[in-house]
Amino acid sequence: MGPRLASAATLAFLAATTVPSAAAAPPASHFPGVADSAGLTGQTLVAGTVRDSAGRAAEGVEAVVLATASEDMLASMKPGDQVKMVPVGRGTTNMSGRFAIRVDPAVQIGAYVGSSGRVNFQVLVDSADGFASWSFTAHADAASAGTPADASRLSDGPTDAEIVLGGAARTQDGVAAPTAKTTCTESLQSTIGTYWDSIAETYTHTKTNVDWVYEAGSTSTLGVGYSLTGAFGSFTASGTTVTGSTATINIATDPVNVKRVHQTRFELGKYYDICWYDQGGSQSWYLAKTKRWIGGHQYYTAASYPAAANCSPYLSGDKPEIDDHKAVTWSNGYDVSAGIGIDLQSSTGFTTVAKQSWTFLASGSICGTNDYPEAGGVTVVGS
Repeated sequence: MGPRLASAATLAFLAATTVPSAAAAPPASHFPGVADSAGLTGQTLVAGTVRDSAGRAAEGVEAVVLATASEDMLASMKPGDQVKMVPVGRGTTNMSGRFAIRVDPAVQIGAYVGSSGRVNFQVLVDSADGFASWSFTAHADAASAGTPADASRLSDGPTDAEIVLGGAARTQDGVAAPTAKTTCTESLQSTIGTYWDSIAETYTHTKTNVDWVYEAGSTSTLGVGYSLTGAFGSFTASGTTVTGSTATINIATDPVNVKRVHQTRFELGKYYDICWYDQGGSQSWYLAKTKRWIGGHQYYTAASYPAAANCSPYLSGDKPEIDDHKAVTWSNGYDVSAGIGIDLQSSTGFTTVAKQSWTFLASGSICGTNDYPEAGGVTVVGS
């Protein structure tokens, strides 16, 4: 049975979406209708390095950025639902394997902007040296959400993407493309399960306790798994996506003398992605990525206190709030190995919707690991 469309709105959107026109002869690019970044000026959406499987710089290969299903679309998709992915920019690596992609200003991305103002993307590299996909999320300005908007209204894309090429994906030469033009789609194949992710650390000694809230709209940056076959154990970490909470968890007060790592649950989906090329043939791959936030809370005790030397003193009774703090990135904080064979990275920042509220039971200090807590210290330790 073929994939069913996510909704009538998605059907209308897909029907209206323009894809690059086919060339009379096979072009150097699979996406000739998208403007090459070399001829564009303005802000770079994403930059990074492409290497082959031996770690050597991959020179002269094309990297293409596709806009993919938004956070809202992912949350509502059922197995079999399908969304078109739209190319927004492309560029070619230099002799060091470096690339920088600016967006084609003619591309309309309004339908891909989630209610949170975020847009999900993939960088694809499909070359004689191999194939790879790398995921990331960027912010769109307020004018872009829910309206036709050009892709130049994007910010906060990464500049340090590390893409490693693997073997070529399966080619289905006998499968007809949905249109006569290059077309890429993403389908939810299955829901893998719900898994715990680390979202905060709290460390107290004898003089402080701390409250913190994971409010609706709090965001977690979660790793994405990539595979050519989709088989258990075949996934490798390849980029991240951002998912927000839709309800509030007011965590019970962490008392004195604790070192806790707090967790909440997310639902992981397995997605089948494919591009049919106008020159013939296709490339397909699988992603394991977060479908939506589920909720719940648990914690475990960390092995030790982190070293934190950037200290701010406070008096007994003071109640400082830390709401400008990027949490540490846990390389394996997203505990999904039971579903795909590896754990993935995660991080959660404290903002006005995810913050720590400290109480001093006696005069003392709160200390940050890389900076003062009020100035954005990564991990905060109370005395």
